[in-house]
Amino acid sequence: MIFASAGYKVSLYDVLSEQIENAKNTIQHTLQDYHQKGCLKGSLSPEEQFGLISGTPVLRECLEDAIFIQESVPEILQIKHQVYRAIDIFMSSNTILSSSTSSFLPSVLSEHSTHRSQFIVAHPVNPPYFIPLVEIVPAAWTSERVITRTREIMTEIGMKPV
Repeated sequence: MIFASAGYKVSLYDVLSEQIENAKNTIQHTLQDYHQKGCLKGSLSPEEQFGLISGTPVLRECLEDAIFIQESVPEILQIKHQVYRAIDIFMSSNTILSSSTSSFLPSVLSEHSTHRSQFIVAHPVNPPYFIPLVEIVPAAWTSERVITRTREIMTEIGMKPV
């Protein structure tokens, strides 16, 4: 929702199509609710923001033309590594892979990644929609371009990177 509020196209991914539909239904209702309560972010209407959000159970489709990936799978290292191996196959050399982890160092998460210089942790404080603080944590091998661009994107979407 935060990325869509800034005008970014957002693609949700899950292996289960019903999870994607549940998430989209929740997002649609939440956007309307926030609009009615006067706390909707951005200048776009709830309908315009929702129109920027799609979903797919096909990872390759989800990552097509992606500039920034925000991974938010459970805090289980094996699951995260499995997801990164799959993402590694399809992500471009210009895409940033960011994790929302609050438990693992970026070096532990990305050490076996082909695109490890493009990996960074961008851990938002919860709830991120109302507390706009995001912790930026690079690994030793994260490129300066990725660090700088991640900070720029977080600022652009209304977050305060630290």
